[in-house]
Amino acid sequence: MSFFAGLSKNNQKCIKTDTPFNLSLSDCLACSGCVTTDEAGALSADISFVRDSAPQTSFVLSPQSKVNIFNIYGKGNMSYREFEGALSSFLRAKLNVRRIVDTSSMRRKIYKEIYKEYLATDHLVISACPGVVAYVERTAPHLIDYLSRVKSPQQMAFSLVKGDRTVSVMPCQDKKLESGRDGVKFDHVLTTREFRRVLDELEFELFLKANSWNHHEIEDMEVTQWNIGTSSGGYAEFILSKHRSVKKIKDRNGIREYMVDDGGIVSQITGLENSINYFKISKTKGPKYKMAEVFLCKNSCIGGPGQERINSVEVDSAEYNIYGKEQPEIYYSDPGLEEKRTFRPVSVKRIDFKVDW
Repeated sequence: MSFFAGLSKNNQKCIKTDTPFNLSLSDCLACSGCVTTDEAGALSADISFVRDSAPQTSFVLSPQSKVNIFNIYGKGNMSYREFEGALSSFLRAKLNVRRIVDTSSMRRKIYKEIYKEYLATDHLVISACPGVVAYVERTAPHLIDYLSRVKSPQQMAFSLVKGDRTVSVMPCQDKKLESGRDGVKFDHVLTTREFRRVLDELEFELFLKANSWNHHEIEDMEVTQWNIGTSSGGYAEFILSKHRSVKKIKDRNGIREYMVDDGGIVSQITGLENSINYFKISKTKGPKYKMAEVFLCKNSCIGGPGQERINSVEVDSAEYNIYGKEQPEIYYSDPGLEEKRTFRPVSVKRIDFKVDW
């Protein structure tokens, strides 16, 4: 399921116009006012590529997806680190794999670039959530100038695998919307659920039972790295760590606010309703925060709608925080890592429609 799933042919306008207002993800799934025809086509999936093992292939894997896959196949039979090695060995055994990149290996570079932006502006809106970007471009263009230009982990990782047949595995279907812009074009972007179909077709479970993988065949970039307490990347946590004094002033219903030593406020906003209310209020009252990290899903990426719900989101979040640990720093020199994102207002056809809420 996607934030933009369940699309009809005509783009519709949300009729809940009060500010602030209540809006659930289910409400938005009945509305197509945020998606263009081209983007709607990009949300489809084709896993037939697994039948052709000849092309040189590289994978980009989100750590949130890997935790989810671990809970499906490996939990109870091996450690998470052993599972990461088994998954890498399996993909190499079945396909002509050149490189596997865990997107968490991009974090150090991303933190460095975001901190530069933070120091250079009075207001910064950060999100690796394509749903946030799509919503801002279509309905909150007043925030475009404040959006971070640093590429998302998926976009940045593409710089290390381009030229191969590229497959990205993400916890949310909307990550497919990042492919095709800013010089990023994956051959396949799969949700965790779709990737599970790939693993089943290639008989991953039998591979694990055979216990035949090389436990040492894994590179630093394939390992989940440096999780600092969030299921979405740790942008706000990293910025807060740069301040001498931090005071939490709000922690309620998916909104956290911290006052830092210079009097600015750093916030984390999660959940569809919270995000849209922030966008609407900022239109009349300004962006408010020194920095806002915004994600549409209530529990950020670990709770993405492309995940298999094996455990509760709370259990997955707790496990994710355990599995991530600091690894030796990886330095990349690829010039693609320095490229920035671009944003633009997007006009979509809108018509009113009547719904009984």
